Amino acid sequence: MIDEILKNQRQSQAHLDSLNQVRFMLKNGTISSEELAIMALDHMGVKGELVEQVRSRAKLQRDKFLAEMMGTINSAVGACNESGRA
Repeated sequence: MIDEILKNQRQSQAHLDSLNQVRFMLKNGTISSEELAIMALDHMGVKGELVEQVRSRAKLQRDKFLAEMMGTINSAVGACNESGRA
């Protein structure tokens, strides 16, 4: 019985340590939502196709964001160039 209590306590501490590590990474911006999702899936024992779906969806979102940002930057540069010519 004591062994089981100690085992549960160690498991709980390991989960808290993992949670604190994730909180630290989120606070400092050192983890992406993709990495966080994959960590959660890995912790649940999920592998394979679902992990690949997370990765491919994250790549699509990154590509979309970069395309929008480049369009915004190009528009701003074009506006600056036009105002300089006037």
